[in-house]
Amino acid sequence: MKKIFSFILAAFFSSITFSQTWTRPGEAAKHIGDSIILIGFVTNVQRLTDKKEAPTLVTIGDKNEIELLTLLIPGAARQNFTQTPETAYLNQYVQVTGRVLLYKGKTQITLYSEKQISIARDAMLNTPIRDRFRNFWWAEPEDFLYFT
Repeated sequence: MKKIFSFILAAFFSSITFSQTWTRPGEAAKHIGDSIILIGFVTNVQRLTDKKEAPTLVTIGDKNEIELLTLLIPGAARQNFTQTPETAYLNQYVQVTGRVLLYKGKTQITLYSEKQISIARDAMLNTPIRDRFRNFWWAEPEDFLYFT
């Protein structure tokens, strides 16, 4: 009986430890170092060709175009994307999965693969039912405009 109880207790705590957190883009700064999942609106995509390795910066903002979060795609990782980020994600709601880092005082997630980012309505169709409606207590009506 003790072994079963210990196994259940270990499984419970390991699921809490290794689970990702759903959050809003504006609250990503509270999760520095954590792996999160978020849905946000891409307001700007810019490839920095004058920089070494030519990284791409994808800006997640709000309806007032205030920058909330930056997604960094290193130049070497662009080959892992089937479409160019400049055309695929601009003015789209995207679902992003990744670890939040702080770079020069701004929150940032580095994307190494197309598996980490997808158009939100497409991602919702591939999300398990149990996760689709998780944490809707914080949702605003405008968060669901992309489903229409």
